[in-house]
Amino acid sequence: MKFPPRDAKFRQERFEAAHKIMRHCMNSAPQRAIENRIRKNIYLFGTASGEDTRLNKVKPILRRLASFLYSQDSIQFWVELLADEFNAQCFEWLETVSDHINDAWHETCADEKARLGVEWSTVKGAMIFYAKADALTDSSYIVQSYLIEPENFGVWREDITELDRQEAVCHASYKSRPELERLLVRHPQRAEILAGLETAPSDAGVNSNVFPSSLSPLSSDVSAITGIAPETPGGRSNYQPDNPDVLYRLYELTAWDDTLGDFNVFTFSSQHLIYDRPLSELSVSGLYPYVKISADEMPGYFWGASGVDDLAPLQEWNADRLAKLDKLFGLILEPPTAVIGPVGGLTEEKVAQFRKGRGVMALGQPGSDVKQFQPQIPDSAFMMLEAVENYFIETAGMRPAMFGKPEPGVRTEGMAASYLRLGGSETRARALTIERQLEQCATLIFLLKRKYETTKLQAANGDVFTLSLFPEGARVRVDGHSSSPLFIEDHSQTVMALARLGVIDERSILDLLPSLPYRSLFKYRLKDRWMANMVAEAVHKRQQQDKREGKEAGPKKAA
Repeated sequence: MKFPPRDAKFRQERFEAAHKIMRHCMNSAPQRAIENRIRKNIYLFGTASGEDTRLNKVKPILRRLASFLYSQDSIQFWVELLADEFNAQCFEWLETVSDHINDAWHETCADEKARLGVEWSTVKGAMIFYAKADALTDSSYIVQSYLIEPENFGVWREDITELDRQEAVCHASYKSRPELERLLVRHPQRAEILAGLETAPSDAGVNSNVFPSSLSPLSSDVSAITGIAPETPGGRSNYQPDNPDVLYRLYELTAWDDTLGDFNVFTFSSQHLIYDRPLSELSVSGLYPYVKISADEMPGYFWGASGVDDLAPLQEWNADRLAKLDKLFGLILEPPTAVIGPVGGLTEEKVAQFRKGRGVMALGQPGSDVKQFQPQIPDSAFMMLEAVENYFIETAGMRPAMFGKPEPGVRTEGMAASYLRLGGSETRARALTIERQLEQCATLIFLLKRKYETTKLQAANGDVFTLSLFPEGARVRVDGHSSSPLFIEDHSQTVMALARLGVIDERSILDLLPSLPYRSLFKYRLKDRWMANMVAEAVHKRQQQDKREGKEAGPKKAA
């Protein structure tokens, strides 16, 4: 993309160019916000309107699916070097760097952000992972991870699935007054920018979706949002943040600059260009600090497919059948009653008294009778509910075994594992897609730490180094498909088979077994045992050498 020169006299022109690109990227954001608000309501409450329903099947189905796509406790990373960067010294550092990245995955809360990203990508189609290095007061940096909702993110071309192929991306963020004052503390136009911030009028009304629906049409000049959480029946929370303070909207546009030969980052409000910097001053040059997480990607549509869209008709169908079945149960407990024959003096009070438990009513006329018409619930009604539940599982691309239910015809544990392996192939394919995206997230964290971190690491051979000395072309990979529980059993069996064949040693077993509790403790004790064996072996060799040389190992005996 072409931008006016980076010069003070072209500042307004650069702002207008960035603002135009932002409007292009965020053009579909208001419509996507509406769609995602409906999907969120269906996911949380089972209805598009957000009203209560008797049974919400969408949430447990998608949560279970997300748990098979990403396992927070078992994922392990390793670092891969390119062939032209491979050398003996870096090979000695590989294990230490891999351990450091695994620790960083948890320290930066990327493990939790990835879990939420995978879960909510099944709802909204996609979520955006964001990592950056924040400066501390002691001039050091800390790498932190964030999660961006898709309605607050935009891309240049929505028909291109890959984020790294986009010419520009835009992120809309919302900040309070104190946050803005801290952001602009050293800005030369601080007073002018703060004075020019526009707020929503105090009587703007109730906004039930403070963050998701905050992207009003971009033709509006209003750049702030307010909202009050509405009351919900039954005391249920509506899961909307209550923000008593006014929030101001800022945009951060990252666009490729042909003149710069790198990405440029524009930070601006509705009226002012706040910061205009090359990406290399904020993050890793040539690499977006964003990663798209999508459990079900679609060719030709960046935002992916939502699992809610497939399950919503089944949820509506199931809710309708449950409501009718509940009505039948009510008629069984309080069946319709009719008085047959001549009746005199029948009043509403007498009927109400009669309908109570052990109620008695004198008809007073010969030939009169009371009959109850109690409906019968056919077995087919329950069979249909069971069929609808199976439709939920099938539509989500899962198997009954994934919900702890027995598969028909399965008699042994081996058969159950085979059914799960074959029947869960669709979920395994999605898990591999998530695995690739998590590798991009971990690689981004590695490159940020390599650029900004000065922590010294020590390799097993005693070398002391920093990540900046490690090759920049290294990439982080998920070790042995450890990101998904669907691969864990196969992975464990492979590890034990290699151990029986003598291909790997004890330390490798501890490193490769997924979800091993107290892994570090076992490795420490194994190292102690190795050291004790080495000392004992050295003492034994010394004693044998002394015997060969005719020396006595112990004190001389008295004559």
